[in-house]
Amino acid sequence: MFFSKEHIKTLDSASQRAMNQQWKQFYQPRRQATAADFEKSLLQVNAGVSPAQAYQEFDSRTMLEAVPAGEHETWRRMVSGGSVINGIGRLVSTSPRTNELERGTVSLFGNTGANLDNIQTTYQSTVIPLFEKAVTQQWREFAATQQDGYDVLVPLMREQERSMIATVNDYLWAGDASITFNDSLGNSATWLGLRNDPTVGTYSLTVDMTSNAVTTEQKYNEFKVARDVLRVSNLLSGDVSVAVSREIMSAFETPYSTADATYGMLKDMLLKLSGIGEIYEDPELSGNQMLFAKFSQDGTHAVTGLGLSSFKAQRQDIDSPHIWRKMLAQGFISKNTAAGRKTALYCS
Repeated sequence: MFFSKEHIKTLDSASQRAMNQQWKQFYQPRRQATAADFEKSLLQVNAGVSPAQAYQEFDSRTMLEAVPAGEHETWRRMVSGGSVINGIGRLVSTSPRTNELERGTVSLFGNTGANLDNIQTTYQSTVIPLFEKAVTQQWREFAATQQDGYDVLVPLMREQERSMIATVNDYLWAGDASITFNDSLGNSATWLGLRNDPTVGTYSLTVDMTSNAVTTEQKYNEFKVARDVLRVSNLLSGDVSVAVSREIMSAFETPYSTADATYGMLKDMLLKLSGIGEIYEDPELSGNQMLFAKFSQDGTHAVTGLGLSSFKAQRQDIDSPHIWRKMLAQGFISKNTAAGRKTALYCS
């Protein structure tokens, strides 16, 4: 900040009053302060750089690597509609399901006798893997960043968490056949991903939803057919969420009718269909791919045994590196009824 009496004389009275006020608030107290206090004021202005580089402006924000819009959106919905199990020691989560009873009897006098019946319970299980991600920094490097007032932990922890969630998201979509739990009764639990797990329905699209050569009416009818696989064939009630690729989302933002603007976009028309709660994009899907799913505890959801947690490893010596770990115990399940009716559908 530079003050000049000659410059002040050329200003109008209001500006002179403002400059005099600045003089009183900033320059005079600093002039009377010690050299150490003045050095501290420089560090406050230029957080993160040493006094020798006090002429530099230091941006406190770190530029992140660009990520696609809608990243991890399906995982977030799986978690928000998910369940929490009792403790980190549970390696498998099992869900019971029952069959329908037979119809009752009909008579005039009631003396035909009611048929005896009972439900049968079967089970559906999924494995709960443990995800980990660790980051480290040498002790002197960490001390240097603290001395310069730059909190390296902010971007470090943020990137660690993003890497962690990306790993979980990969497992959500692709699964891992090698992570299987087998019990003494011969039962096994695993998760093969939203694309491949047998508990998720599949449908082969007969229309390229991304093509400009396909009319909006054809895309609308094909979308409706896919919806009916869950709503009609699998008797799924309630609203479903529909994840689409970015290419399909772009195609859905086409006017449904060029002759009549009152229809709105194709996406607007699709959202009017019964049972369609939302349409969102997930970059895990590409090209002609969609996912229909009911994200709830009686549908497709996450099962969490340990929420995303951070731990710092103990340092034994003064020159031991700093190590931070993040852990998450979480599995995924797409529930089926006893009759095999599904709550999710992968389309490609």
